[in-house]
Amino acid sequence: MKTGMGSLDVPNPFDASLLQAHVERQWQRLAQRSRQLALAYVGAWGFAYDKTRDLYDGGTRLWTDAERKGEQIETFFSERVLSLETRATDEVKRFQGSLEVSGQQLRQNVFESHAGISEELERQIELAVANLGIPSRDQLERLNAEIEELNRRIDAELERQRAVAHQPA
Repeated sequence: MKTGMGSLDVPNPFDASLLQAHVERQWQRLAQRSRQLALAYVGAWGFAYDKTRDLYDGGTRLWTDAERKGEQIETFFSERVLSLETRATDEVKRFQGSLEVSGQQLRQNVFESHAGISEELERQIELAVANLGIPSRDQLERLNAEIEELNRRIDAELERQRAVAHQPA
């Protein structure tokens, strides 16, 4: 007699001890197959657990590695930005110093140019006034001094003449 689980080769002459031995062998095979099935089931769950654990550990390692790499990049860029900021600050200070020096030179040049232009303008005006026959400031001051001297002499002469005119003869 054959079944789906294997053959049940039952001996023809009906002997109970042989049948008993045959059933025990089949039972042991069934027990062994059941044990193998249970072990495979538990093993599959263990395998799934191990793979899940490996996947979780890999994800955790990936997260930790990504975080560490992010910190390295942050440090690199922070140092780079600080370096650029320091360079920019130094350049601005240097530029400010250059502007101050340039401003001072410009003021000095303007002052010197103004003085030179003023002197040249004054000379040109004196020349134009002289060409027109108008006396210069110095000439006017000398003329004023001479006029004042003449006025003093005239006043003194007039005073003397009044004194002579009021004297009895």
